[in-house]
Amino acid sequence: MNKNSDTLPVTDFEKLRRHKLTMSKKEQPIENIAKIYFYEIHNLEWKNQVAIDIGNKSGYSNPKATTIGLAPTDFDLQENDLKVIKQILKDSQVESWEESYMFGDKEMLDEMGGEGYNWQLCIQYLDGTSFYKEGKGTEKEEIQPEGYHDFVDGLTEFLASKSLSEYEKIE
Repeated sequence: MNKNSDTLPVTDFEKLRRHKLTMSKKEQPIENIAKIYFYEIHNLEWKNQVAIDIGNKSGYSNPKATTIGLAPTDFDLQENDLKVIKQILKDSQVESWEESYMFGDKEMLDEMGGEGYNWQLCIQYLDGTSFYKEGKGTEKEEIQPEGYHDFVDGLTEFLASKSLSEYEKIE
């Protein structure tokens, strides 16, 4: 089944976040990405949380996890924004990241819950399937793949530019 990204419901973010979408049999090219949801948790504090809906050209900046796809989006995306997002994904080498990075004793990590440092990148493809990449551990630097800082910094700068644009429109 091949869908256009604009036919995938925005409510798929909730399913994507909860791992309720069908898993893709393999990772697909960046051009096939319809939605991304990324977050970091450090000692139970959520940060750098973003949900981007490429097909519907909109997104959420630091959304409440339970309202993604239900509340109005925080920003709209233009064609150039979509190019910037895809370039961030390419430049940070997301396609080469492993599915999981763990550092520390598995039993201890399971008990930690949101303590320590965790990150997750949830991807929904145009065909409606999903793919996940994550890191969980006691040492932040040990669970970050090559290009991770470029990814987080790129998203952070992008969101800052969108916020500035929105403020300029309001004033």
